[in-house]
Amino acid sequence: MKLFKIILFISIFSIPVYLVVINLNKNEDKNWQTYYKSETGLNVYKTTEREKKKVKISNKKEDQNILRAPASIPRPIDKKTKREILGKINDRTTYTNSPNPDWKKLYANDLLNKLGEDSKVFIKKNSGIIRVIANKATYIEQVQVTIQSDPNLPANSFEAQVDAQTGKQLTVWNRTNFENKKNSFSIKMKLDP
Repeated sequence: MKLFKIILFISIFSIPVYLVVINLNKNEDKNWQTYYKSETGLNVYKTTEREKKKVKISNKKEDQNILRAPASIPRPIDKKTKREILGKINDRTTYTNSPNPDWKKLYANDLLNKLGEDSKVFIKKNSGIIRVIANKATYIEQVQVTIQSDPNLPANSFEAQVDAQTGKQLTVWNRTNFENKKNSFSIKMKLDP
């Protein structure tokens, strides 16, 4: 009887702990993550609200939790990987890559190698897709990226498609454009009251 009580006690307290841990790790891939280099190598942590404010990362999509219905017909979804399928998969389709759980680190490392020492890269996964062209399917990750190369300058941001195996950038769109304020011409007049 005493053994039964011990087992019951352990199971009652372990189930909620297990469920909390699962929920915390559930959407880890869809949250903003900050990557930076140090002497020990590439480091990563969940982006703080203060950093989001500083580099002007919008929380609109995270706060609303409302899905907009697209005007077009919804794309099919692969049941096994839960990715949208762009194209048609049939029995002759071959996969050119396979998803790598470390694709985000590979991508961030590639970006940071091209930037200065104090740079930070903020990455958030939007969705995963399978693109099929000529019976060749490729696993692709669609991400939002913000780069802070200098703390005194505004951050640059863009969206990209990244190879899910190698972490190589495939396409980029929605880049931010900044006007060069230093060399711009302006006329300043002192107004008399």
